[in-house]
Amino acid sequence: MKPLVSIIVPFFNAAKTINRCLVSIFTQRYEPIEYIFVDDGSTDGSSECVNMLLNDYPHHREHCHFISHDVNMGSYAARCAGLRKVTGDYVIQVDADDYVEQGYIEALVEKVLQTDADLVLCDYTVIDGQETRQQHLPQLASSEDLLCKMLTGEVHSALWNKLFKRTVVETIGLNANVVKNMYDDKVLCTEALMVTKKIAQVSLSLYVYHRQLFKSTTYSTRYAIKPEMDFICFCERYFAANDASTPVLKSFDVFKLRVRGKSLLYGSKEELAMTAEFGGSIGKILKLQNIPFYYKGALLLDFFHLRVIIYLFRLFIKKV
Repeated sequence: MKPLVSIIVPFFNAAKTINRCLVSIFTQRYEPIEYIFVDDGSTDGSSECVNMLLNDYPHHREHCHFISHDVNMGSYAARCAGLRKVTGDYVIQVDADDYVEQGYIEALVEKVLQTDADLVLCDYTVIDGQETRQQHLPQLASSEDLLCKMLTGEVHSALWNKLFKRTVVETIGLNANVVKNMYDDKVLCTEALMVTKKIAQVSLSLYVYHRQLFKSTTYSTRYAIKPEMDFICFCERYFAANDASTPVLKSFDVFKLRVRGKSLLYGSKEELAMTAEFGGSIGKILKLQNIPFYYKGALLLDFFHLRVIIYLFRLFIKKV
């Protein structure tokens, strides 16, 4: 008997894109699937779009579960609400402004059955404005390797290309008020990866991620630092309580340095104060990868106490 897969679709005001998303998951070659829709306080008729489309796929209706929030609680709360409803053997999340290939679930389940992995990942396609590109994951040695690369920014922390065993998901705390919107996937992935024993990969682009669209479950500003600080606070508590390994803690230091570089260029006085302890040695700064070169430059200037140059650069940035 094939394992049941739970697909969670959290959404907020996604009426313009959700039909395309749902058609792609309703036409999967794999079954059985249960569908969990979480309406996070939409005001644009998104839920009505879901119900109308189900008229075209009536055989799926009995496998659908609906959760509705009276007000917008944020994507983290929406994802957690969906996870609490899961009954499948495996679970994955799909964003309402993206869509998936027909073999998405089939390929992931086939790999998980072959390997008995706790987590299976796939490659994905990124559509960014007029540009379309294939995003191939690096070869990952272990769940620890994946967590390290996620923290340093080498691998996307998105939940939509990661099929987890439900037994892994059940270990997640689903704590309220950890984050609201940004870094919701990073928080959930961090908790899951800390208990994941075996991972496997599918070298196929099975998910289509639209970067140019306003993400329906995410509210952000271009240089927001507060959400990153919330994630740092979460990790400091979580890693201390769960004995994170040295490689994970080193990768976490890289993340904190990245946030410090951003705060030097864009942060308020309060944000600069919050990140003051994230300084690193010159060797560590020079070895940093996967961060914008101007963050690294700001970190070096800060290391040598040349903050007046950073200040002048900040003034320049505000004018352009």
